This record gives sequence, structure tokens and C-alpha cells, in this order.
Amino acid sequence: MFCSKCGAKVDEQWKFCKSCGSLVIVPSNQAPQKELLPESNQELSKQTIEWYYLAGSDKLGPVSDNEISEMIQRGDIKRNTLVWATGFADWIPAGQSPLSSKFGNVVPFAPLNTISDKWIWALACLPAFIFWIVKYFALLNGWEWWVPVACQIVANVFFICKDIDEIKKAGQDAEAWLYLGLILVPVYLYVRESKTNKKYAPLVVWCVLFFIDLIIP
Repeated sequence: MFCSKCGAKVDEQWKFCKSCGSLVIVPSNQAPQKELLPESNQELSKQTIEWYYLAGSDKLGPVSDNEISEMIQRGDIKRNTLVWATGFADWIPAGQSPLSSKFGNVVPFAPLNTISDKWIWALACLPAFIFWIVKYFALLNGWEWWVPVACQIVANVFFICKDIDEIKKAGQDAEAWLYLGLILVPVYLYVRESKTNKKYAPLVVWCVLFFIDLIIP
């Protein structure tokens, strides 16, 4: 017999397809009634299945079906979280596993194209102007050279934090990107635009303003 989802050859004794992890549904004329799971019930057997999941590079588990259901409702397990259970050939996203039905009442992420770009544009433009203004007053008042640089860094951190708040409102995890902006702003701009499927106009603007700052004494 063959998997109804991916078409791979499966054994009627298997509970899951070893190619895609989907639940194997055996026609009633090929298996005893006591082993048949109803087609209307695509959930795993709560008495026998233990789940493992990945958090970063850490393998966590086992957890029961009830426990992983609660984790899904809390948002600890997301659709793209990799999970594994006995019978799986490899780790697969929870949203593509038999757990997919448990996400029915979980609000999905907002589309990436709905994330506001107002703070990313502020990050690309305003810190440069702040730097120039402070630099001008520093020259007039004999301030130390590090004052404009410190103001630039503070402005960068402020706008990056505001932008991350906008990304988190859409349900995306962006806190890990913060260190990128602290190290180098253009790296943050590049990664942010890549992960949100946006164009790279803010990155180009930042680079142009940075170049202008280098050539203007």
C-alpha cells in the first residue's frame, strides 16, 4: 500500500509514513478493525506516542500528546518547530506532522508583508542626521570626539528595539537579531530585510549616508 499524502510505499503495520511522517490509514479490508484508526481522527494515539522537539539545537522531550497540545496552545511549539516521534524517518515541522490539527485554534503569524517599515527607515536615516548635528555642535563647543559616536550608537539601539517590537507584533521572533545591530547596523538591515522578504532600500540608504559622512570632514 502507499501513503495517501506523499505516495511512498508503506507497510500496513506502520503507524506513520517514514518519508513524510503522515499518519498511515489502512483500509478496513486490509487490517483488523481493532487496529484501524477512523479517517475522521488524524491524531496520534495518546497512550503510546511520545514527542521530541527541537529548541534551537537542543533536543527536548519526551512529552506526551497532552503536554505537547498544551505547549502548542501556549505558543511554545510553533508550526515550524521540528518534531519527531517513533516511526518518523526524520525531524519534520509540527505543522506538517499529525500535530497539524492541534493548530486549528492557534492564531497564525501575520503575513510578513504587513510588518511596518517605519522604524527600519528611521534606523536607516535618522541616526546619520543625529550624528551630523551632534558632530556640528561638538566642533563648535570643543566636545570630545566620542560624543557624536555615543549619540549614534544610542540612536541605533533605540530604533532597532522599536523595529523589533513591530516584528514581534506580527508573531515573528526577532530578539535574536538585536545583537546584529549592536555589532554592525548594515548587517541587521540585511538580515531583517531577508527574513521579512522586503527589498533592501533601507540598507542602500544607510550605506549612501555612511559614505557621505566619510567624505564630509
